[in-house]
Amino acid sequence: MKSRFYYKFRNEPVSLELITRSFTFALPRFISDRIFLKNSREFMLEMIDKQGGRMRFDFTERLNKSKYDFRWKMLQRIETTIEGISSAINKGMTEKSKGESSVRKRKQELREVMQKLDTVKGKLIEIKKQVEQKRND
Repeated sequence: MKSRFYYKFRNEPVSLELITRSFTFALPRFISDRIFLKNSREFMLEMIDKQGGRMRFDFTERLNKSKYDFRWKMLQRIETTIEGISSAINKGMTEKSKGESSVRKRKQELREVMQKLDTVKGKLIEIKKQVEQKRND
């Protein structure tokens, strides 16, 4: 995820700050330098704290977005996997039922062939008996 973070250093000074700064420059140099250094130090610490907070917020925001993106993608993959497994199970069940129906059909064909063979066997046994009777006569 692209960061939307940018550094922000300046706030527009309010009129009270402008007046205070003008009075600071009117003071003797050794006093104004101390005030200027003190104000600069406070400004620097405030900016470091502010930029750090902004960076933490941006980092947290990007981590959360990445977490949600990852979760969404994983849920999609899981859903796709479940659909694939369901499809494979359905296909297997269909193939099994097709196989069972073809097995039933083949069994019926074999029964018919067995009946014909039994009929032929019965006729052959009758013929054999007739031949044996004629030999014995």
